[in-house]
Amino acid sequence: MRINVRFSGAGGQGVILASVLLAKAYGLGENFNISQTQSYGPEARGGACKAEVVISDENIDYIKVEKADAFVAFNQMGYDKYCKQVNKNAIVLINSTLVETGDENAYRIPATEIAEEMGKPLVVNMVMLGALTKLMPKIFFPTVESEIQDNFTTSIADANLEAYGKGYNYMAEQLLKGTEPDDQNDIEKMYAPFKDLLGKRDINFQVYDLLPIPIEVFMPDGTCIFANRAMLELSGAANPNALIGKYNLKNDPAYIEIYGQEAVDRVFQGEACSFSDSPASTDLYSLPVWDGDSIICIIVFFTVKNMYKGKADISKAQAYIRHNWRDDFDLNKAAQSVNLSSRHFQRIFKEVTGDTPVGYYHNVKIDKIKEKLLDNSLSIEQAFAACGVDHRGAYHKLFKEKTMTSPSEFRKGNKKNNGEQ
Repeated sequence: MRINVRFSGAGGQGVILASVLLAKAYGLGENFNISQTQSYGPEARGGACKAEVVISDENIDYIKVEKADAFVAFNQMGYDKYCKQVNKNAIVLINSTLVETGDENAYRIPATEIAEEMGKPLVVNMVMLGALTKLMPKIFFPTVESEIQDNFTTSIADANLEAYGKGYNYMAEQLLKGTEPDDQNDIEKMYAPFKDLLGKRDINFQVYDLLPIPIEVFMPDGTCIFANRAMLELSGAANPNALIGKYNLKNDPAYIEIYGQEAVDRVFQGEACSFSDSPASTDLYSLPVWDGDSIICIIVFFTVKNMYKGKADISKAQAYIRHNWRDDFDLNKAAQSVNLSSRHFQRIFKEVTGDTPVGYYHNVKIDKIKEKLLDNSLSIEQAFAACGVDHRGAYHKLFKEKTMTSPSEFRKGNKKNNGEQ
């Protein structure tokens, strides 16, 4: 997998910073190799500016972006220059306050307008970054949020986090409304075959969209025909297209493993069921809708278990991370250790600890490096190697960010504290 991302705009719009934060979030949150490059026009401020990020699960042998898989345009000049250099089905995100385009497939967000309404015109880049996070694969809100917190002082971070959240939520609303090009037509086309199957009963699923409880509606064969907003948020789906007509609960091995084949069969045989004693983070309640002797559909309600259970899950996850600190961080494995989806796991972890899972992992790793540095029989290179990392790589920089000192200075300081010369 390789994802090529290009940001374009003008110097002073924060284009470079947005690209750096995205690169760091991908690089620290998953097992990806990352490259980030940038270039300016003749004038640093106000002139043309471009930044590129390459994300790959293999070695990156070419760091340039020829055609982008994701293209982010902050202004008209940047859009006009690079809009043709994108791959088919690329994510194209524009600051619609400043950019006009005839591309019906482009995602639009009035980022400048949102920033000015906040009274903070300089946070346009954070608004755009929030919207992009919602659209990009294998990246999560808390991961980027953590990078913003780590890279700014508290007062600046607060403003940036607010703007980032506004951008993310704006794009989430657009996706959920189905207002993006072709989304509504696609949903109606997918939903159309099920309308006849629903027969005489007029079920207004849209009212479920107003409820905060995650709800899905399934055909008797297990195919999803509706998911409300809360369910999309819980599942991490970008929009209903990801579930409707595609996802099948009856054939989902994860649910079969958690609840058991017999329980899943009971749901789709038309039995009203309640499953609240599973190891999963959500309880499941099913309600069949009948038309005479035939099942029309099954409505399934999911309730997230209370925070006390969440704290127990996170304590278990922390123990898992501490036990596996030598390995590269794997978000999915950490989430699976407590039977949570990766998205829900990150949200609960942040709520309980105030940190992201990868942030916690990094703290554990840095503590282990510090322990090895206290062993004077090891060189700095050997101390890092003993923890499975390169002393000249990303962890050298991370060590300085976390401890506010270099590895050599850390070692010297502890020698003095211990009375050594």
